[in-house]
Amino acid sequence: MNHTSPPPPGTHSALRSWRRAGYLAPWFGGYAMVGLVVSGIVPVLLPLSVTAEGPIAVGLVVAGFYLGMLMAPFFGSVADRTGTQRLVFLASFPTAAAGSVLFAFAGMTWAMFLCMLLVGASAGAAQTTASMFIVEGRPKQEWPSRMGWLRLAFGAGQVLGLGVAIFFAHRLETGWIVVGVLMLVGTFLGWIHLPRIAHTPPAPEPGETRRARIDADLRSLLLSRFGVFLGCWLFAMIGLMTFYNVVPLILHETFDIDPSTTSLVFLIGSAIGAVLYPVCGTLARRWGSARVLGIGIVGTLCAFLVLSLATFERGEVGAVLGSLCLVTIASLYPAQYMGATLLAADIAPGGEGAAMGLFNSGVAAGAIIGAIVPSFLAQQAGYSSLAWFSLGALVASVAFGLPLLRSLRHSPAPGT
Repeated sequence: MNHTSPPPPGTHSALRSWRRAGYLAPWFGGYAMVGLVVSGIVPVLLPLSVTAEGPIAVGLVVAGFYLGMLMAPFFGSVADRTGTQRLVFLASFPTAAAGSVLFAFAGMTWAMFLCMLLVGASAGAAQTTASMFIVEGRPKQEWPSRMGWLRLAFGAGQVLGLGVAIFFAHRLETGWIVVGVLMLVGTFLGWIHLPRIAHTPPAPEPGETRRARIDADLRSLLLSRFGVFLGCWLFAMIGLMTFYNVVPLILHETFDIDPSTTSLVFLIGSAIGAVLYPVCGTLARRWGSARVLGIGIVGTLCAFLVLSLATFERGEVGAVLGSLCLVTIASLYPAQYMGATLLAADIAPGGEGAAMGLFNSGVAAGAIIGAIVPSFLAQQAGYSSLAWFSLGALVASVAFGLPLLRSLRHSPAPGT
């Protein structure tokens, strides 16, 4: 006789309904591979792969990755107008795979730069079009929940990427080849049940080219309150990405924490953050996206304040504080990202594709500034000085965006 207890009533039917509704869509597995590269591999393996060339070379190659991501608004706008979101999303994976494998054998700084430019452009295209499948393909009231689950997949990919980074921290070439293989796998994962977005070609306007229409979309976004929001987001990303770009080097020089341990600590914080993405989506629906964004930015600022003060304590206490701050910063990122993503989609005056592209390019622009400018500071004052640089950028973000966030805090949450 079979005495196995049956599953709780409704468990399987609830999971099936979530799958049918798209909250647990199979194509999210492809998006997870984007998280593997952007937030798992780049912060750890990339600086370690270039560190022998010096801080300036590290800054330039890291900047190459994010310069590629700055092409996100272009990909988003073109995909939006031509209805090629699926093509752009799927093509990004083999392109990123090629760039990763080529990087493994690139011995010169300029070659590394070009490879990372290609990988970054692919990642930006994938992130932008993935967001478009939500904000253009689903009702507005579903955005917070769906975006939360989509970012959970991204966070899961980040955790996998950090695991790869830990394992290959001393076998860098092999690590980049493995990343290329995983990105090829992402092509097939991303294809499974990938949504189709209904496309209505824009009516042609006399004397206006497609390029002119794209430029007009971008100008209208930048000159609206969306542009003010983008400025606040840019400063937040300068602070965060300055730290993320060279996090293993900062913690090693400041607290004598080896890169593998840094990757493990980063993995713990990222795992916590991944679980919090759906939670932050729910909170954004209840409290408003502006408030969730504000909590994320202010909390991150406080973590950087503690980290900066900890640079005066180089012993075990400093190492513990540095590790705890890394966990805190990684855990708070979902509040920043979910609040900012939903706010960007909600206040954009039109053209979600361009809006999502500009939003993702804010991360890229912050990373570029956070790679090039602080590299000179690191050369003169050491990597530990970058903690103070990040703190200053977060203070500027709060000061720059506080009036806008205060006015938006009382606005209805997306979809309400």
